[in-house]
Amino acid sequence: MKKTLALLLIIALLLLPLAACNDSGMPGTETLDIAVGTLNGNTGVAAAWLMEQAAQGLTEDRYTFEVFTAPDQVTAALLSGEVQIAALPTNVAAALYNRSEGMIQLAAISAYGVLHLLENGDEIHSIADLADRTIHTTGQGAGPEFILNHVLTQNGLTPGVDVIIEFHPNEALASLMAAGQIEVAMMPEPMVTSVLAQNEDVRRALDMTTEWDAVSDSPLVMSVLVVRTDFAEANPEAVLRFLDLYRQSIEETVTNPAEVAALIAQFEIIPSVPIAERAIPGCNLTFIAGLDMEPALRGFLEVLYAADPASVGGAIPNENFYFVGQ
Repeated sequence: MKKTLALLLIIALLLLPLAACNDSGMPGTETLDIAVGTLNGNTGVAAAWLMEQAAQGLTEDRYTFEVFTAPDQVTAALLSGEVQIAALPTNVAAALYNRSEGMIQLAAISAYGVLHLLENGDEIHSIADLADRTIHTTGQGAGPEFILNHVLTQNGLTPGVDVIIEFHPNEALASLMAAGQIEVAMMPEPMVTSVLAQNEDVRRALDMTTEWDAVSDSPLVMSVLVVRTDFAEANPEAVLRFLDLYRQSIEETVTNPAEVAALIAQFEIIPSVPIAERAIPGCNLTFIAGLDMEPALRGFLEVLYAADPASVGGAIPNENFYFVGQ
């Protein structure tokens, strides 16, 4: 009898550590509730597959996603702690880091350039063909303006002298181009695909990412993922779990655009399934994390800083800007 009781006691002691395990069977891993912010349009495309996984309860942590319509809404949510992780334009992320004294960190690079030059006609086949033309665009004082100016300047054209640039709000620019009221416009996806679907006389003349690569030593990086620094410091494993899922989400989007396009529309990132599917290739999704981020991003930040230091918050972010998983 005593031997039996002793044996039962040993078994009970051996089983005790299992009580500390979570549902995944990993001891000491806490399942968290994490709020994530993203933007409608091209910046939010990368998250759609993951949003569906979270909605179906298929992720280890519990994610609540909110789709915002403007970058300043996302930055406000980050600063207030309403969200812990968010997708942002690159320059907005850099400026937020500097102005908040390091309250956020860069967690991943999620997309290269999304800008394309459209023409109502068939005369523009190189940057040189833009001489003495007027380019209508969006993004005055922000990334699109600085990217366009850099490409023009590196090709020997002076903005405002050799090329006239006129700025419009996004919706107004798309409407003007779709209606055939302007000849040349630079705009991002999915606006590009939407305009092409409305006017068959408009064509995609130049891919600005390709044009950037031709005159630059570093890639054009337009969308990134950021995390609140306090959250990353307290929960580095949770951030790494999210990044792994975000990478999978990007891979699924690139390899299965038809399926993910339905999710993109479902979550109102892009309202139309056909437009979403056709826009995915032009969104130039990628995934770069860890120590590879700084060398990939620094050249673009240097161009932005040279154009206007305020566009990145007054300084090129230091090495603490980058979350490397430690």
